[in-house]
Amino acid sequence: MTGEDHKQQPAQRGLWGRASSALRPLPSALRPWAFRAALALAARTPRRLGYGLGALGGELYFWLNPRHSGKAVANFAVLLADDPRAPRVRDTARRSFRNYGKYLFDFFHLPTRDPEQIEAEIITEPFDHLDAALAAGRGALIVTPHFGNWDYAGTIIAVRGYPISAVADVFAPPALDRLVRAVRECFGLGVIPLDRGGGLRQIQRALRRNGIVALVADRPRQEGGAAVEFFGARAWLPAGPARIALRTGAPVLPGFVVRRPGDRTYFGEVGPAIPFTPTGDEAADVQALTQALAGRLEGLLRRHPDQWYMFREMWPETIADCGLRIAEYLPEDAR
Repeated sequence: MTGEDHKQQPAQRGLWGRASSALRPLPSALRPWAFRAALALAARTPRRLGYGLGALGGELYFWLNPRHSGKAVANFAVLLADDPRAPRVRDTARRSFRNYGKYLFDFFHLPTRDPEQIEAEIITEPFDHLDAALAAGRGALIVTPHFGNWDYAGTIIAVRGYPISAVADVFAPPALDRLVRAVRECFGLGVIPLDRGGGLRQIQRALRRNGIVALVADRPRQEGGAAVEFFGARAWLPAGPARIALRTGAPVLPGFVVRRPGDRTYFGEVGPAIPFTPTGDEAADVQALTQALAGRLEGLLRRHPDQWYMFREMWPETIADCGLRIAEYLPEDAR
């Protein structure tokens, strides 16, 4: 069957709320209330003003939290192949924090949108590569980095009527997690909780039904990850997408939604499936497929580096070899 055969009717608007890492510093009992307050505020804020406030918040966080901004600067030094003290490296990292603030506003503003607005604001090419992948009947894995607006990436596919679920963290307390799921599901995007055992079974079930499973797969993880060459240095990327693909036969396709200049529209794309023939050596195959995925992600991040939101150490070995302390990546007044 093709993707057309598996399309569903677009979902109607839902109610609310998604949690983000911005709420984690709060006491657990306060997070659902803070989340609802953020939703209510975003619903009453014009988008242009919301983007301005989000960018300002990101800018302030960059300067006031050198632990995270220093790691981002170190990452962009590797991506841009430049000295971490170079102005363009620090400026790219600063713009990344500003864009992340805009992303957060978009997330909390999402329940105010409707399918027609989503269609009008996210410009895409036809999903021919996705349809071709689904034609094999084994489902599809769409993999994206923490880049642009990954929530919109899943949403536009769901609005187009494709059966898609996203693998997502579980938030505490449960009341917050329910709010998160409600926002993510408001346009028909399913949610598969990232937990032990149960999440994998749901992923396999979705793929057997020729559904789409979306994963964000650039979080550096040495334990259980795959060592790859990423922008010329060794990094560890999650091995989960490759393992799932090898065990189920589902093709892996990179996908993304990126903010366009002017902050009025986005551009989205689902790329061609990564060609791969297993050798039967699972460990070697997982590494090789993850390496191929890393190559696709490199091309994407080079085109829009300031829309990559990686505020953890992506290349700890490279950073250590440079003999640089995180605080040294920023001017003295921000240490």
